[in-house]
Amino acid sequence: MYFEWLYTQFIDNDTFVNIILHRTSMFGDSNVPYISFCIYNNSDGILHKRYVLSENVFNQLYNAFLCIDSKEINFEFEDISFNGIFYNLNRKNICEILYSEQNKQSLWEVLIPDGEFRGSICIQGFKYKLNAKVYQDKQYGNLLIQDFLKEWNWCVISEPQKTKCCFTLKCCNGIERTIKWVCDKYELKIEHVDSNEEHFFSVMQNENTKYMPKLWQDKEMIFIQKETPLRNRYEKIDKLFFNYKRFVCKNRNGVLCGVCENMKITKG
Repeated sequence: MYFEWLYTQFIDNDTFVNIILHRTSMFGDSNVPYISFCIYNNSDGILHKRYVLSENVFNQLYNAFLCIDSKEINFEFEDISFNGIFYNLNRKNICEILYSEQNKQSLWEVLIPDGEFRGSICIQGFKYKLNAKVYQDKQYGNLLIQDFLKEWNWCVISEPQKTKCCFTLKCCNGIERTIKWVCDKYELKIEHVDSNEEHFFSVMQNENTKYMPKLWQDKEMIFIQKETPLRNRYEKIDKLFFNYKRFVCKNRNGVLCGVCENMKITKG
């Protein structure tokens, strides 16, 4: 069984957009390709759209979004148009084997740790101009997430001069992995931690915070918008339950600066 998705994220001062191209479903239980859009705007709130794609259209969009270098992108699909240019891309690729056993692997590849985008997206009559920080990654492999994972916490914070990411995985065998990196236009620093410690991603007691590394939280005052989650999905596949949440992050001035996710997998 194989799974793959390509995730592209745009963060402006008041608008967050993510566009995910799924070659398969997240959990590998379907091979029907689709594209999903999530838009959060401070004034308009949250909008979700999802479209099933033919293999041909999927490949066209995948090649359009896959950023090897600065490039223009222009496409229209159903009631959506997306136009603009990717530029100032840091191409210091990060490729991590999240977990492996026997001849199977689950991989996380960061294609654009830090970059910029200027353009617009129009969806269902709403049009948003973007002068945004951009981030892109993909996850893929022949080891399905549910076959090794109990929980993950993932967070990307985009600042004017740099982008930071922290990804913690709690595996079924008790191993906990944390991957942290900081990237600007010139440099990439990566740190790996394999431990059972809880302090990298912990559930904080402050009413405005959750799933945020203490170091970032105490020093830089980044807040999670718990009251308006971008996604709160709960589903069952076979005998497993998936609880998946995504939240936007704001800095102390109320400016959008990132996103964080929490996913838990439990047996039914």
